[in-house]
Amino acid sequence: MAGAAVAVAGCRRRAKKAAAAPPAAPDSAKAHRYFPAAEFATLAAACERLLPRDADPGARDLGVPEYLDRMFSGPDRPVWHLIVRRGIARLDREARRRFSRPFSDAPAVDQDALLGEVQRREGKDQVFFGHLLAATLEGAFCDPSLGGNRGERGWRMIGASRDPCGLPPSSP
Repeated sequence: MAGAAVAVAGCRRRAKKAAAAPPAAPDSAKAHRYFPAAEFATLAAACERLLPRDADPGARDLGVPEYLDRMFSGPDRPVWHLIVRRGIARLDREARRRFSRPFSDAPAVDQDALLGEVQRREGKDQVFFGHLLAATLEGAFCDPSLGGNRGERGWRMIGASRDPCGLPPSSP
């Protein structure tokens, strides 16, 4: 019973926060809060390769890069923000070395190959990949008030009409 009360209280707090939060800004239309422009471009390209657009929206369509930028900019940012930032820098350096261009400008096939190698490596690259993948999926399916899941399209993609707390979908 106490667990249910805690869950209901948490949902009510999220509902109040969602009502007060401004809608997520469109992709790259504003200055980024945490990532400099070049790092943001690499982050956005990497997220898009992890969750690419096909018949369903991709990471960029869902606002995942903006979600991560917003999440990492706040005072409560996760302790692993530096893992992602350093991993993004390594990814871009390696793309420039191999392809003579930034990761964000490399062809999708080259981006996929490089991300696949990073995923298979031991140590800090593998940790980076795991954090980036988890954060990409989190941004795709989170409460839209947090800056991802733009237009609740992530929820619709998996057949959900409401968030886990039972809040009705917000209007588009």
